[in-house]
Amino acid sequence: DEIGGWGVWASDLIAELRQISASRIDVRLNSPGGDVFDGIAIMNALRNHPATVTTYVDALAASAASFIAVGASDRVIMEPQSMMMIHDAHGIAMGNAAEMAAMANLMDLISDNIAEVYAGKAGGKTAEWRDLMRAEQWYTAGEAVTAGLADESSKTGHPQEPDDGGPAPEDDVTDRWVFSTWKYPSRDAAP
Repeated sequence: DEIGGWGVWASDLIAELRQISASRIDVRLNSPGGDVFDGIAIMNALRNHPATVTTYVDALAASAASFIAVGASDRVIMEPQSMMMIHDAHGIAMGNAAEMAAMANLMDLISDNIAEVYAGKAGGKTAEWRDLMRAEQWYTAGEAVTAGLADESSKTGHPQEPDDGGPAPEDDVTDRWVFSTWKYPSRDAAP
């Protein structure tokens, strides 16, 4: 779902995460992204949990969801035909020229912060990742692995069995996303 806004809030997910004492957490991710600060809080909560975290990108990890996948997990697995998208932070400003300039500086600061997450996983320099983010880069599953943003591309698409041998959790996948906030609504439209 969306991160923050009308979707998953960091405070709710963190409260649930505190109840988990398992040694392994499998995160099933399918999100267009959302609020950057909720995304950072989710990423850090997963990163700081003592469990080994594996993220499976079921269909889409875009925007804030991409840095959650990349920065929160010990292992990132792209499912067949899934995609990842990275881009510069977006924001809204209203006011005079000084307030607009301050907002532009804040967007650069936030985007540099996010680029450090990608560089931490995949290598390279923060400035190189910023260039990719400015262009709004879409990755297929294999391309995400090649770029170093993911560790593996699943060949089977079959979910992992839970540790306790119980039934696999049911996936609740619904598409409620609005793509109009992105520069390019799909990989085909992107340069």
